[in-house]
Amino acid sequence: MFAKIKKKFRLLFLSRRSAKGFTLVELLIYISIFAVFSVVTVDAFTTIAKGNAASGTALEVQQNLRYSMERITQVIHSATAVNSTSASTLSLAMADVALNPTIFSLNSGVLNIQEGADPIQALTTNKVVVDALNFFEISNGSPAKSTVETNLTISYNNQGNTDYQFSASSRTTASLRQ
Repeated sequence: MFAKIKKKFRLLFLSRRSAKGFTLVELLIYISIFAVFSVVTVDAFTTIAKGNAASGTALEVQQNLRYSMERITQVIHSATAVNSTSASTLSLAMADVALNPTIFSLNSGVLNIQEGADPIQALTTNKVVVDALNFFEISNGSPAKSTVETNLTISYNNQGNTDYQFSASSRTTASLRQ
């Protein structure tokens, strides 16, 4: 009797082994391995995408800050006099009548420049917000050579998405060249 059961047992397993396809246990193991591999791969790609977005955010803010400060400094160097300064507005007299006056101003988080009668132009993109802009005229004893201190803070316009927060500040002084 034991030999009969043993023979049926062998036939059952031998016929399964020679059959094409997978058993349920093998299929579950393969699916589990594939699921783990998929989760690890998706997580890696998500991490890379977030890092890329964070890097792009910082780059956008830094480029806007650098360009704005360079443009302000360049125009101050070209000016003949400082007409007025306030917390967020700078008015400069220029040698070229077509550019007189040149005005830097902050309106709704955008840094603008207006040169003479030309239309107002934004110096910053819509991807950033100017949080702070301050101009101070510094007296250095020489009325012919004024100096202007500029403080500028720009942050990324993340529109409520807290994953992409970045802010940068810069401070510089520039003298009129006369």
